[in-house]
Amino acid sequence: MPKEKDLSPMSFDDDVIEIDISVLGEQYILREANGTASSKYQNKAVEGIRLGSQGKAANLPNNAGNLNAELIASCLFVVPEDSSPPIKKVVLATVYSWPHKTIEKLAKRLRDISDLDPEGDTIEALEKEIKEARKRIIELKEEESAKNDD
Repeated sequence: MPKEKDLSPMSFDDDVIEIDISVLGEQYILREANGTASSKYQNKAVEGIRLGSQGKAANLPNNAGNLNAELIASCLFVVPEDSSPPIKKVVLATVYSWPHKTIEKLAKRLRDISDLDPEGDTIEALEKEIKEARKRIIELKEEESAKNDD
């Protein structure tokens, strides 16, 4: 029996995450990455990666140093003094003028709220994958058994 499809309505009206940020006395809004920003980030993250004989990354792409700053610049907005909605993105040169540790912390938070950090090969991530795979195997076996009973 085919798995039932979820046809329930979906709403993303209030789904955008925004965080108030202060850097060197200036106020900003950090907004989760939109489709364009996340696509550019992910494309640049894999661009130039070479795989070794074991199938693992043998070297980082040449643009690795720019990734975080570019992602931040595409998602950070200046808070106007008159408290109107933030519409002006921060320019890349501004982000580059900040301390490295500030850029790294902002990038980590931004990747987190935008779901851009892959879980990677951690024990927890692999155990989660195994658990999900076992659950799916049970579901498939039950479906197959139900077909054979018909």
